[in-house]
Amino acid sequence: MVITYASVYMLELGLSHSQIGLIATIGSVLQVFTSLGSGYLTDRLGRKKALFMFDLLCWSVPALIWMFSSDIWHFVIAVTINSLVKIPTTAFYCLLIEDTPAGVRSKVFSILQFTGAAGGVFAPLAAILIAYYDLVTSVRLLYAFFFMCTTMMVIARHYFLYDTEISVSKRGEAVSDTLPMIVKQYRSAAGSLLRNRSVLPIMFVYVLFNVQIIVKNTFLSVYMVDYLNFDTMTIAWFPAISSISMLAALLGVIPRLKQSRMFVYITIGLSVTAVSYVLLLVSPPKSFVFVILITVLHAIGTLLILPFLESFLSNVVEDAERAKFYALFTVCIMLFTSPAGALGGWFYDIRPGIPFLLIAIGLVVCMGVMLVEGKRIGKQIIRTQIK
Repeated sequence: MVITYASVYMLELGLSHSQIGLIATIGSVLQVFTSLGSGYLTDRLGRKKALFMFDLLCWSVPALIWMFSSDIWHFVIAVTINSLVKIPTTAFYCLLIEDTPAGVRSKVFSILQFTGAAGGVFAPLAAILIAYYDLVTSVRLLYAFFFMCTTMMVIARHYFLYDTEISVSKRGEAVSDTLPMIVKQYRSAAGSLLRNRSVLPIMFVYVLFNVQIIVKNTFLSVYMVDYLNFDTMTIAWFPAISSISMLAALLGVIPRLKQSRMFVYITIGLSVTAVSYVLLLVSPPKSFVFVILITVLHAIGTLLILPFLESFLSNVVEDAERAKFYALFTVCIMLFTSPAGALGGWFYDIRPGIPFLLIAIGLVVCMGVMLVEGKRIGKQIIRTQIK
């Protein structure tokens, strides 16, 4: 409900497109540093405690700041605190994967996608608020609701959640860790990352996929209002359409897909997502048919890409190194994606369609990477079977 109007809210408060992009970049740059420490803190505090402490800090507190924001500095402060998100993200990722058999991890990530999609169905409720109040007041109320929901969720989840076996053992080991030992552990994780030939292509796709997420979340709603001439009440319906499409695909299609063909599915997902951005660029103003088709294609593409990327990554790393490996992997991702917001704002000011065109080109390049990597992995499996 909030993410649909976040950028439009900033515009209403007087921020420019470039400032909105700059705020996104500030958050990404700061996440590079918080990502680096997330592995150690997740091991030191334990997955459960790290998730509880930092989810409250990086979501509940910024929600209050966003609610009362009136200029760019409030958004900068909020995004600075929110940049700690990589710590609970690492903890959540470890809790999700550890103690889970490798063969069902893609299904776990699909279920995670399902919960996100189910939540998106409620996005049109924001349009009801806007029908009665102005945009700024409505979004402030949404942030208040966001604060209450998030805080209750974090507390309730902490009560029911239990730590994994790896979390308990790593917490005990981390108590006696010295700085040289921590550096050695990170070096070991970095070695695992660089030695694994399958990780670098996945990282490349991850980078471009995250760039498109940043640009989409920052500028798509603005583009629909500024360029496609949709009113602010109407754009709340498109996330709901996306969610319904995801739910239908999760229930009817995803359970039938095989883990062994993951590279094929990722490639198809990349192509479908690229097509959705091309259609966005040629869409005439106020064309519901075009935007609904774009929304459905993007939802299906995301479902085919993200769960299998996450599952593949989770299966190529040892449990003992998972937290620090994931932290370093995230640092690498954030280093390359951090300029996306500022560059997106700069290109948007030149011509609104340029950021989306560049994303479509990047996704096509990713398709080539996945085709080559899938072919390499296939040959490797055949050689293993022959032996």
